[in-house]
Amino acid sequence: MKAIILKTTLAAACCMMLGTSCATKQEETKKSELTTVGNPYLPLWEHIPDGEPYVFEDPDQPGKQRVYIYGSHDDLITMYCGRDQVVWSAPVEDLNHWRFDGTILVVDKNAKGEPFDSAKTADVLFAPDVTMTTDSTGKKTYWLFPNDQTGYRNGLIAKSDRPDGPFEVCNWNADDPNKVEGIYGFDPAVFVDDDGRVYGYWGFGHSNAAEIDPATMCTVKPGTKIVDGMIPGFEEQPGNDFRFFEASSMRKIKDKYVFIYSRFTKDGEFGLPTTNYTLAYCYSDNPLGPWTYGGTKYARFDLRDQRPVVCVLSPSDRY
Repeated sequence: MKAIILKTTLAAACCMMLGTSCATKQEETKKSELTTVGNPYLPLWEHIPDGEPYVFEDPDQPGKQRVYIYGSHDDLITMYCGRDQVVWSAPVEDLNHWRFDGTILVVDKNAKGEPFDSAKTADVLFAPDVTMTTDSTGKKTYWLFPNDQTGYRNGLIAKSDRPDGPFEVCNWNADDPNKVEGIYGFDPAVFVDDDGRVYGYWGFGHSNAAEIDPATMCTVKPGTKIVDGMIPGFEEQPGNDFRFFEASSMRKIKDKYVFIYSRFTKDGEFGLPTTNYTLAYCYSDNPLGPWTYGGTKYARFDLRDQRPVVCVLSPSDRY
């Protein structure tokens, strides 16, 4: 795909002031590259909350690593998120040069290629996750878990041969072209361990997890079962410290499994009323627990008592 270099000039600034964007007008088959000077690292007309950054090999430059930013595309204005998902990326050695890699997924047709309704409305996609598997031949497959908010497509997943897509839905139901197979619920996170075993995490106020069948990437591994209530939710087990709300996210740091999530604070904690404006973490020696509560790693208020997670970055790690 053709790369177009956009410099931060007076013309570009005027373009943004007029409420338009040079980059968004590029054809979807092209890539655009933007030079920034730090934060915000994306242009002000772009909106990708719920970001999940990953380091993957650049398929166009073998041996080179890029950071890919996946997240919901918050452009609906009157409601959360958007009806497509896009990705931006940058070389790991130069995080001032971000490239718009384009739209990676739109879910507007069923398994037969037919629109879902007469208006050809695409599904709303919330906070996604991405992971990569490698088969015995060395072939890489990238899996997108887009958090589709249509009831009978909540567990929808898609795959691609490239980290920048495009991704295609791969778990349609065999009997109903409008439904998908799979167990994932709200805010899915999928983690591939060093031994190739796959684990999934999801939930809204109630935490679920399971070992996933690597043959499907969306169903429970045969012989195992869902861990119902992996950690207590904020309205479960009064007095618990975990207080899970949403936003499951898993990583492995050396020999520890670290589960990060959005947490509801207790009333009076940090000297403030209860809020879900915090990210907390817990850790374990096993990807499905039991877990030890670690504390708050990010909050939008008083930061004096935070205990951060320290992460050693390698090309296979998430930020």
